[in-house]
Amino acid sequence: MSEMVDKEQVVMTADAGKPDVEAHQLLWSSLDATQSPEQFYRSWLELLSVMGGRKDRQLLLVGRGADDRYLPLAVWPEEEAPSEQLAEAVEQAVEENCGLVLDIDELGHRYAVAYPVHVDNSLKYVVAADIVATSDSVLTRAMERLQWGSSWLEVLLRRMTVDANRREIERMTLATDLLSQVLDEQEFEPAAMTLVTELAHQMSCERVSLGLLKGDDVRVEALSHSAQFGKKMNLIRSIEAAMDEAILQNCSLVYPDAENAESTLICREHETLATDFGAGAIMTVPLFNGEHYYGAITLERDADSPFTAEEKAVCQQLAALAGAALREKWLNDRPLWIKIKDAALLQFQRMFGPKYVLRKIVATSLVFLTLCTLFLQGDYRLSADTILEGSVQRMVVAPFNGYIAETGARAGDVVNENDLLCRLDDRDLRLERMNWLSQKSQLQKQRQDALAKHDRAQVNILGAQLAQAEAQLELIATNLARTMLVAPYRGLVTSGDLSQRLGGSVQQGEMLFEVAPLDQYRVILKVDERRIADVENGQEGVLVLTSLPEKSFDFEVAKITPITTTEEGNNYFRVEAKLLASEMSLRPGMEGVGKIMIDRRNLFGIWTRDLREWLTLWFWSWWP
Repeated sequence: MSEMVDKEQVVMTADAGKPDVEAHQLLWSSLDATQSPEQFYRSWLELLSVMGGRKDRQLLLVGRGADDRYLPLAVWPEEEAPSEQLAEAVEQAVEENCGLVLDIDELGHRYAVAYPVHVDNSLKYVVAADIVATSDSVLTRAMERLQWGSSWLEVLLRRMTVDANRREIERMTLATDLLSQVLDEQEFEPAAMTLVTELAHQMSCERVSLGLLKGDDVRVEALSHSAQFGKKMNLIRSIEAAMDEAILQNCSLVYPDAENAESTLICREHETLATDFGAGAIMTVPLFNGEHYYGAITLERDADSPFTAEEKAVCQQLAALAGAALREKWLNDRPLWIKIKDAALLQFQRMFGPKYVLRKIVATSLVFLTLCTLFLQGDYRLSADTILEGSVQRMVVAPFNGYIAETGARAGDVVNENDLLCRLDDRDLRLERMNWLSQKSQLQKQRQDALAKHDRAQVNILGAQLAQAEAQLELIATNLARTMLVAPYRGLVTSGDLSQRLGGSVQQGEMLFEVAPLDQYRVILKVDERRIADVENGQEGVLVLTSLPEKSFDFEVAKITPITTTEEGNNYFRVEAKLLASEMSLRPGMEGVGKIMIDRRNLFGIWTRDLREWLTLWFWSWWP
């Protein structure tokens, strides 16, 4: 209320005890025209008193603060302090959360009436009245009057909430607009100039300065309406001192701070800046990134326009949004060597400073393990993929052109010596044999007739034909015996499956089966070309097969072939080794991993060899 209504303006009629109409209307107008909550509370209590016919000895309004404590907001009459009886009634109303009436003086008919005011199911206010009541009806009307008047408090609270939300929206709109202008700039310097110039325009300031913390001191980086300025100017030094003052106290500083005159904050440098350079009103807002302060913004304007708490909140919000974006641009614009230096310094501070316990434990463990590997020796073993092969591979081929009549084994079967592998169809051979037997019998008869006739020439011719027939019969007998393809020794059929080719034809020399012995194997290791120089004949190693992971087999390197093979983009040398001990569970074709024992070396050198060799090759390829 711009002017408090003089209590004497409300004149009670002597006979009716009712308020004067004009004064009553003046109180309503004053209540509606209040500019602050404090004025509203005082006018509201005075209006309640008038509504009760000025019969209240005292009225008290208590409100709930941000820390959930209840504090007195207004008292009527203003010149009096709240009575103990009203304070007790308020406390009891808060505890019981309901309206109540307490006796103050039964003989004098004094009572304390208290009523709690709820807004959105939350207790916000308690209003209490010290009244004189000669009947219960007077107490009832007093309670109804307090209850009726509480709606005005709810309206005030909601209006204050709406105003606060509106101001918050305005601050956010201003902050986002300024942030968008800062983000539009690609580099730090134009972005900083945009920030301070727009702040000077929005806040009606004569000068706005932006400073960033470099080492232990703040350095001014941008000045509104000034593209260039001397770093050693007295004005700049004074602004930097004011920024340091705000950062050291970890809060925003306003000079002069009329709204918080009892503040214990130190504003000596701000006072010096205002006195020496004519800036009557100064405000400095530190920039904070969540871990530490990294700069500040100082605003200056005439003494006739001191900074308010609302403007302070606006500037803090602007600094929180736009300042963070500006800092990212400043970090990105730094030279590479400065980025590396700052990153190393940050990690050093985290390592040897407070907090970051897990990081320290991990780093200490890594250092300890590294030192251990530098002094400890270990076995250097070369790992390679391996495959198990038979030391001898015997092929069983078709002896002549023919057809498959029977099969006795296929790949994966274990066979003994002379076990049937397959049989070729011999019907054509048997018919041919009968043909040659008949020819032989006929030739023998003709030869006997020639001998009887003493025809020597004919005898010689028939003797030669008879020898030819006998040779053919021997060949047919041999081929008949070769139709039975048998295993050359006890072993494993590693390839060949004719069960799906019964009746099919085979060509002479076609491979039908491969048989490997069960007690003679060789290990084939695929050694990476980068490690082949470490391998020598006679070195020993250990083999673990995928199918028998619980067992290991010793071997000895026997032969290093000088020819490479390529698999999956890598080059490998074929290294042959012989098993030092065999086992019945081994089978040709088994795969696993073999490790060749090279020598004993430093553990650090063993574990980092691949990395060191890669770095050496990389540096050599790029070195001019």
